[in-house]
Amino acid sequence: MNYLKLLLITGLVLGFFSCSKEISEEKTNTILPPAGDCRISQVVPYDKATNKARGAYILEKNNDLPSKVILYDSITGNTVFSIGFTYRKDSVVMGEGEYFVLHADGKVKELVIHEYPGNSGSEQFRYKYYYDELGYLKLKEWYLLSSQDTAPLFVYNYFWDNGNLVRCEVREGKGEKRLVMTSEITYDLSLRAKDFLYCFPESNELSPFILMIDLGKKAKNLPVRVVVQLYNANGVAEDKYVTDYKDYVFTQEGYVAELLIEGDVVDGLSVVQGLTKFNYTCK
Repeated sequence: MNYLKLLLITGLVLGFFSCSKEISEEKTNTILPPAGDCRISQVVPYDKATNKARGAYILEKNNDLPSKVILYDSITGNTVFSIGFTYRKDSVVMGEGEYFVLHADGKVKELVIHEYPGNSGSEQFRYKYYYDELGYLKLKEWYLLSSQDTAPLFVYNYFWDNGNLVRCEVREGKGEKRLVMTSEITYDLSLRAKDFLYCFPESNELSPFILMIDLGKKAKNLPVRVVVQLYNANGVAEDKYVTDYKDYVFTQEGYVAELLIEGDVVDGLSVVQGLTKFNYTCK
């Protein structure tokens, strides 16, 4: 579910990630038995009825650095997006006027991207990311670069409890600074997340890059439910979206091999839907 599109309907100025299509070859390998230091290199959504892959989200590397991310759609035979990376000092460049700025330790400091990535004629946004002293993401600001206003459009505050992200509050960046969105995450505290995916439910700008970005420490445990709510001008919740994560399957080494996601699509993890399996690259 594109929560931010629903915010646009309320009259707020927002942009959305959309991508062009091009032909590509599908890559859906058998899940590797991870050993050693492993990272997810493919996310593969499956059709439960036929047990066939519906596509693949792929991270390619060159000399251990991310070189490209690809989202392939098996149904249409097209690539939904294919984004390559060029490294320049403290920046990772995706295209004209689109880049990440990194801290010295590799964590994302800023993201500059167009409303329609690859289309330099569309609105350009800047996202700024801030971390606490323990290395957890604590704050995000969203700016419209064409605006003369120095205040952000929206401010995101992240709340962590015992190593897990449990809540995000999104407020207007100026004026009354109204609450416009919240997300809450519930975890199974008996399941440890061994280098699993980040789960920032409201962060649609990060979804295409979820396998290659460093946004600080990840949650300690695995999510079982995400609840997103949108609020009207009076601060009353009007829309509610619920997503359940269940049926985790693990490798012998404790990495997530597959899981089932039911309910609404989470913006920040839009590449992970339904029955999803994971492939790993290990050092």
